[in-house]
Amino acid sequence: MFGNTMDRKTFLKTVVPALGVGYMSFRISSQSGKSQGNVMSSTVSSIDDAVKDVGGDIIDTSYEKPLSDNYNRTRYCEIVGQITERKHPKSRPYLELILKHNSDFRAIFDVPPEYHFALLIQESSFNPYAISPAPAMGIAQFMRPTASDMGMHVYTKGTHPELFMYETTLAQVNKNSSRLFNAAMRNFKRNNFKDAERYKLEYDAVISKRGKLLLEFEQAFRVHKNSIVDDRLNPELAIEKSAKYLALLCRECERHFGGKWWHNILRGIASYNSGLGTTRNNQGLPNIPETVGYIRNIMVLADLLSPRQEAGLDYTTNNRIIAEIVTSNRYKIKRLA
Repeated sequence: MFGNTMDRKTFLKTVVPALGVGYMSFRISSQSGKSQGNVMSSTVSSIDDAVKDVGGDIIDTSYEKPLSDNYNRTRYCEIVGQITERKHPKSRPYLELILKHNSDFRAIFDVPPEYHFALLIQESSFNPYAISPAPAMGIAQFMRPTASDMGMHVYTKGTHPELFMYETTLAQVNKNSSRLFNAAMRNFKRNNFKDAERYKLEYDAVISKRGKLLLEFEQAFRVHKNSIVDDRLNPELAIEKSAKYLALLCRECERHFGGKWWHNILRGIASYNSGLGTTRNNQGLPNIPETVGYIRNIMVLADLLSPRQEAGLDYTTNNRIIAEIVTSNRYKIKRLA
């Protein structure tokens, strides 16, 4: 019903934010430009429900399943790599590695290469020594427990006690900030504004403390950077593990939720940011502002790295047409700047 009236920009501005906040009420205009009023206003409990409510034909046409097996995946990956290199020069040392591991773990779950590139851009902008308040480290921004689960070696309290103290303290501060944020939102929804404001002030104080701790952690990290033995700081290994981890998350979401292939890519990306358990407990997309913004940014980044954008195609273009373009001589990738 709505497939002919919603373009890509409208989709990104309406559907994705709606998936995060849980409620949607917006206007969709017809091709003649006349207002159709409030098309719907409903509680959205999952990605599938949200997409269905606003016109699932958009997703059905473009992202119902991975590109067909008869397309030239090597050529497709080559084009995505060239686009990424031109738009994000810092990716140049890691292009071949990312494409290789993206293909290596395709058997687990077929994640398009532009989504892996977009995830690494969002996480670290290809900085192998990036540190976040989470605290997470490296080009793929692995936290200590996740890195250990993926078989990566991380430094210990015995080798770097100062850094270990900062990292564990930041983790505890983040846990407290999440607790306070959830308490503030819970009281706000109950119209208990006095307690909501109190929790909000406590949350702001914790965030301020976190900022100071992160600054101290970064200063200490710079001092010890060359002596740290931690696989998270090894970009080659971190990229391999991130490709495998993302594929595993998408597969687990597919097993748990079912649904369409593309929906489970979004769920896997959400799980990379907030954890698989959080995604499962929130019907596929955690109602966390950071996670909602994280997914939105990766969707936009991946869209900009896609051959469909380079070819000037509409967002609803069928994947079979994409496959024909990347395997034909008619499509010429722009020369690198």
